[in-house]
Amino acid sequence: MKPTRYLLTCVLLATFTIASAQDCSSVAGDWSGTWSDSDCFGDSYSGSWTATITDACAFSAVDSFGNIFGTIDPTSGVLTASLQGTECGTLSLTGVFQDVFASGTWTYSAGGGGSFTGTRQVIDSDGDGVPDNEDAFPFDPTEWADSDSDGVGDNSDVFPFDPTEWADSDSDGVGDNSDAFPFDPTETTDTDGDGIGNNADPDDDNDGVPDAQDDYPLGRFDDVRPGYWAFTFVEALARAGITTGCGGNNYCPLGPVSRAQMAVFLERGMNGSSYSPPAATGNAFLDVGASDFAASFIEQLASDGITAGCGNNNYCPNADVTRAQMAVFLLRAKHGSGYSPPAATGVFDDVPLGYWAGAWIEQLAAESITAGCGSGNYCPESQVTRDQMAVFLIRTFQL
Repeated sequence: MKPTRYLLTCVLLATFTIASAQDCSSVAGDWSGTWSDSDCFGDSYSGSWTATITDACAFSAVDSFGNIFGTIDPTSGVLTASLQGTECGTLSLTGVFQDVFASGTWTYSAGGGGSFTGTRQVIDSDGDGVPDNEDAFPFDPTEWADSDSDGVGDNSDVFPFDPTEWADSDSDGVGDNSDAFPFDPTETTDTDGDGIGNNADPDDDNDGVPDAQDDYPLGRFDDVRPGYWAFTFVEALARAGITTGCGGNNYCPLGPVSRAQMAVFLERGMNGSSYSPPAATGNAFLDVGASDFAASFIEQLASDGITAGCGNNNYCPNADVTRAQMAVFLLRAKHGSGYSPPAATGVFDDVPLGYWAGAWIEQLAAESITAGCGSGNYCPESQVTRDQMAVFLIRTFQL
């Protein structure tokens, strides 16, 4: 009597002599082969199969009897797959890829005489000798690698390891994307954007000082570059020794100017960059101690009659200076503590007659120290920024 059949699971231990793959790109591709198995009951069957292994480590195959599905671990190279639809139910396959070349064969040997053999079908669409799954340009026979992933093949890329560059039209060693003069091998940079390369330009930063006489021919501060609206004023202020910036080779052009900083700017503008006022006493203002930042400059500013403080015997050293306050400070510093400007006539739309600093603001404009903030306005309550301060000081003291 024929024995009763049961659904069983047969485990086939795979042995390879083919390499350790840390990713599935080396295994990816189309494969085909044959399968034969002495199944769980001795009545073997055989068939052909085709399979596709993807870079995502997915393994799927179809044979003449069932389907094989599985995955390949990209770290260990372990393949786990199962053949479904056999008389025994599911046949499980496990094994380790040890090396897979562009083409080759591999074999699973199973207990009971079963075997699983196949040959990889290498696809090389452009016939350049590099399989499609390894070819960055599978349809271009002149390219196969793109080391910097910039979309330009290494054979055509002048800078194969720089994703920002790929061409150098004038062969000067500077990529076209970075070269201000991509078709002129004698020039690469135009710091001031005037259309004249630095090699030929006698004033690279266009600050009015020839390069041969300029300690900083490409600009003094990293955050105020040639072309910035107040560049020449900031450079002039630094050359005059009135400022060394805000630290880290920067000037902080959009930073506000405090009343303490303003005292230093004004006294140095009036008396020169090397000016050092008498030591502070700490008795001029309640909120300015003798050891506080700029204390000696603040007390000297008061002694010069340029400020009386902010009220209640205080100076408010950390408060920001407004554009209205700055008009008063500048004109008193320029003309003396007793100076009084002509009456206001209504020059700016946002400075009405009767505004407390209206006359000072209009005189500042009359002396061409300011043209306002645009659209017929002066913006009197806006804070003074460091770039604006540079313009005010250079124009007021002709530095």
